[in-house]
Amino acid sequence: SSQANLSTRRSKDGNSLSALMRDTMNEENIFGEDGLVNQFPSIRDKLIFVFDDGWDVPYGLVNNDKGDFGSLIVNEDRFPSFTGEPKERLKKLVDSVKSYGWKGVGLWICASAKGEAWENMLTHEERVQYWSERLEWCKYAGVSYWKVDWGSLCNDVDFRKLLNELKDKIYPELVIEHAVIMAPLSGVNDNDQTGRYIDWGDIPERTMQLMEFSDVIRTYDVSNQLSVPTTIDRVQFILKNGKKLGSKSYINAENEAYVCSALSLETGVMSNLLKKDDGTPMRPKSTENIRSVNWLSCFAPPVPVCDVSFKCSDEVLFDVCNFVNLRTWISKYGDRDIKQGAPAVIALNDELPNVDYLDDEKPYVLSNRHENGAFAIAVLPRFVQESETTRFFTPKVNLNITQKVDLPIGIFGEVNEVNIEFDKLVKDKKIFAQDLASDEAIDITSECFVNENFVKISGEVLNRIGTSKNCFADQSKPGLVIKLV
Repeated sequence: SSQANLSTRRSKDGNSLSALMRDTMNEENIFGEDGLVNQFPSIRDKLIFVFDDGWDVPYGLVNNDKGDFGSLIVNEDRFPSFTGEPKERLKKLVDSVKSYGWKGVGLWICASAKGEAWENMLTHEERVQYWSERLEWCKYAGVSYWKVDWGSLCNDVDFRKLLNELKDKIYPELVIEHAVIMAPLSGVNDNDQTGRYIDWGDIPERTMQLMEFSDVIRTYDVSNQLSVPTTIDRVQFILKNGKKLGSKSYINAENEAYVCSALSLETGVMSNLLKKDDGTPMRPKSTENIRSVNWLSCFAPPVPVCDVSFKCSDEVLFDVCNFVNLRTWISKYGDRDIKQGAPAVIALNDELPNVDYLDDEKPYVLSNRHENGAFAIAVLPRFVQESETTRFFTPKVNLNITQKVDLPIGIFGEVNEVNIEFDKLVKDKKIFAQDLASDEAIDITSECFVNENFVKISGEVLNRIGTSKNCFADQSKPGLVIKLV
């Protein structure tokens, strides 16, 4: 996350990575010259700035054994400029962030109150009083979002439901995000694995319980290497079962930007535009986040799971990684191949997309015909580990799309060719393409093959325009919108 990129402190006593990241949460790293509040100037008016784990606790905490988390009081050592009573500190913090142009402010929330530990839990009445008071603080301060994460009660569905019930009475405008607290690799146990979310003990059932009341459900932590299949598989489970439950929850698929774009999901941006000393980006795919946010805000906004129809292929693709020698926080899985699987093709509100596969391997393909008519499709890469090297690659495909002549098409990822059949003749229309990170649309009519109501666009054109806003050493895949005018 961006907290890790800004880390200036080093462990002197064997602290965990999470504790080191927590200790970067302070006034200098948020509001300083290179602070995170200065990030994403082109889209920050569309984003909620979330203060993640660490904002309300003293430096140096590793765990919650003594119930140190959950105060919701801005820590004075971390944020010395924000003084006063608890609600005043929060209001000053919120007002300061908004002055930089952010849409709103969110808070990481421990799933237990300050002082609650396993041997010292609040009664129901005390819990209601405690969280009602903090909801009142947040209402006064104008906090927009709660990210309810781990804590002594993180697996207690009744506790999470209580938070939403109190919110609905005290501060209904607040959005509360819940998640099942789980490992980064789905369906992996000590001695066996299926690599699928559905097979993962009681986690699927707890996910369905959260769907009954959550404003937003987060797909939770994943590995960098197998993020695509892990995220897709978690998302498809929620979509498939949420529809049956009539769930009004939205899905936050975190930093997998083009999964969010293709399926109109909330996105949790964990990137930044910071540079290393050599000028290369710390987060080399951050432009994908910009493209995703612009597509979701301008063309195909997120919708609750109950408002979409879901289809997926029977075919499941698996990516595999051995983490033991990788410099990663999940090397603890040991010296074994870990697999993660997800459906090869997913479609929302439409038939499965028509894809011509040109290689032996297949990419993941996601599509969505939004309720407003906008169409999005994403072609997502596979992960390969060869000896001591790892890489991502996107197998070649041609996409065959249908669309109404006056509606936009979003294309995400690398493709060989796109063939579009429109509902009307297009001979008098101009074809425009625009990098979703750009303010400029480009007339590509002369570079397309056009015949009556049919348009063919080469991957070379799409990839060139769709990455035109990539900065130096940016590894972001193409993301663009096609529109006829």
